[in-house]
Amino acid sequence: MTEQIEEILASEVQTAEGKYPSQIVMRQVKPTTFATHLKVLPPDREAYYILGHYFTKRKEAEADFQKRVQELESL
Repeated sequence: MTEQIEEILASEVQTAEGKYPSQIVMRQVKPTTFATHLKVLPPDREAYYILGHYFTKRKEAEADFQKRVQELESL
């Protein structure tokens, strides 16, 4: 069984033709490590995380989250 890591921040779900719905999320993956990921939401199976960026400072992770949300929304 995979350990569930709580999402601290999550963008709105974005959809594009020919792609699964997805969103940017920020999670605390270890006590001193934060990560932003692209969370892919396939309709027929469990969601999964890809393209992780890792940080030791929460503020840096939050800034990356905002940047990635803007990038996803512009696609």
